Amino acid sequence: MKRNLLTTVFCLLSVCVYSQINLGVKAGLNLANLTGDDVEDAKFRPALLAGAYLGIGLTEKFKVQPEVLFVSAGSKTSGFDSSIGQNYDQSFKLSYVSIPVMFMYKITSFLNVQAGPQISILTSAKNVIEYDKAGKIDADIKDTLKSSDFGINVGAGLDFGKFNVSARYCIGLSNINDVSDSSVKNQAIQVAVGYSIFSFGD
Repeated sequence: MKRNLLTTVFCLLSVCVYSQINLGVKAGLNLANLTGDDVEDAKFRPALLAGAYLGIGLTEKFKVQPEVLFVSAGSKTSGFDSSIGQNYDQSFKLSYVSIPVMFMYKITSFLNVQAGPQISILTSAKNVIEYDKAGKIDADIKDTLKSSDFGINVGAGLDFGKFNVSARYCIGLSNINDVSDSSVKNQAIQVAVGYSIFSFGD
């Protein structure tokens, strides 16, 4: 028992001694889309993401990086409403607070691959329809969607001193539809630039 306890303490101390910690901010482009049973002709909607990250280097090659991001998601589409004889553009605008935990493996001194789970909390959701002449409809649809979402992120990153660039594919695993059995899931391609504002252990 004592030997196991000492081994655990030694491992924890070893990690603490080696840890390289950096706190940073990031912002970028979120190309969001919705997929599912009743989702037709949905296109990627360009939106924004911004937030902060905490990078914890556990070994020379391996790092874990939890993040807190404000993300604009959803999708867009266009079509023709035969009932009024007008073209329209439709956007589903969903806003989340996302918490990804990325596990990163350094391939070279500046290139890494990364993957990890993500949980997101829905903060707002709107269905916006703009007609050629009939004006705009802006409907709150938050009550029709689930309050949280779970997914997996995979991607790669580049490090340039205090700056870093990441590209990820975000795969939604949860059905966010809360009013029927029809499946609707988030997906996105994210490209972001980060800046380390504080480092310890380098």
